[in-house]
Amino acid sequence: MLLLSQSSLVFRAVEDGGVEPPQTVAVLNIGSGTFGWSAEATAAWLRLSPASGSSASGSAPPACVTVAADAARLPAGSYVGFVRVSSAGANNAPQLLRVDLVVMPRGTRLRAVVRPTALLFVGTAGGPPPGSQPLSVFTADSNAVDFQSHSFDGAWVQRIPDVGSAAAGAPGRIVVQPDVTGLPPGEHRATLAVQIKNETEVLAVPVVLLLPSSAPPAAVMQKDWPGAELGKAAEPSSCTANALVLQFASVFSSFSATAGWPSPVLVNARDNCGSPAAGGQVLLSFSNSDPPLQLNDLKNGQYTGTWRPTNHGTAVIAKAIGLWRGLKGEVTAVARVDANPTPNARGLLNQGGVLLAAGFERGPMVWPARRSPSRRSPTARVFSRWTGVSASGKARCCWPTQTGW
Repeated sequence: MLLLSQSSLVFRAVEDGGVEPPQTVAVLNIGSGTFGWSAEATAAWLRLSPASGSSASGSAPPACVTVAADAARLPAGSYVGFVRVSSAGANNAPQLLRVDLVVMPRGTRLRAVVRPTALLFVGTAGGPPPGSQPLSVFTADSNAVDFQSHSFDGAWVQRIPDVGSAAAGAPGRIVVQPDVTGLPPGEHRATLAVQIKNETEVLAVPVVLLLPSSAPPAAVMQKDWPGAELGKAAEPSSCTANALVLQFASVFSSFSATAGWPSPVLVNARDNCGSPAAGGQVLLSFSNSDPPLQLNDLKNGQYTGTWRPTNHGTAVIAKAIGLWRGLKGEVTAVARVDANPTPNARGLLNQGGVLLAAGFERGPMVWPARRSPSRRSPTARVFSRWTGVSASGKARCCWPTQTGW
């Protein structure tokens, strides 16, 4: 079975200007064995790398596709494309990833972004400091923009440089190095704030430092998501885990989302000895009555999914609850949901708006594995009204419309 870590992505760009940086989607094998796959873009402005690969069941790190948008020469407006991931070895392939591109009018200024959007370090109390990790500051401005960084709630968050500059095609770089001198064993949290000159919004990067009293397991370095090295087999450790530590580490971890647009969600999960909590469960709930979101296990201590907020103008509390090997962890964050600048470009189908053909079960968009010889294209059945359940327990719908792709 083939599963994509995200169901949809969104990019913002400016006419005759820059575009937001690429995003990464994992291609997961949730069945058995190994299968090869290929990725194909349906829009000329989409860029994929790599275009093919293989995915093994339970592998870590997972195989990934980097998706980028090329908005050069595109007029202002909204564009929709798809990435089709096919595999002869997966009975539910191909799968589709929707990609929305919103090109703002010429002269609009895009907010800068920081990647990765969270940092996690594991060291040893009284031991040497863990390895440093880089942050990149991206901007779509052709002229250099200045930025500065500050640390809140953690003097141990050291970084070089404190000030810098970035331009389109030349991201700024900040190297972050924890100073563990004098810190007691346990979990330490701080925030690294990046302020862009002439921008009012502060880009907040949550930082977690785990300091067990004994040597942590090997391979605890975090990379940009999905984390490329988090899932390596750990060497034996004398530390005994008794807590599960969760950290929001997604693109929206600066806690700004847009109503109707997909927001990738990524949660890091570790025990308090620093070992990746692979093979657990993480469930996300929201205070604005959005449905709970079960995150996909990347088998490397990271869990991911796509949240499409429904209401704007409110502070939404996002709460993640994780379970792993008898341990439970929780983390909360507050997301500001902005109004959708293109409300008519949300797409024809919302999450859960597609019913699977076999039994009309509510689920994500799927592409039939085999096409009927009598039809050239697969068919989706769209219901414009839902009237409940019949006495036999089957779904009762009306006004069906068949739509060919």
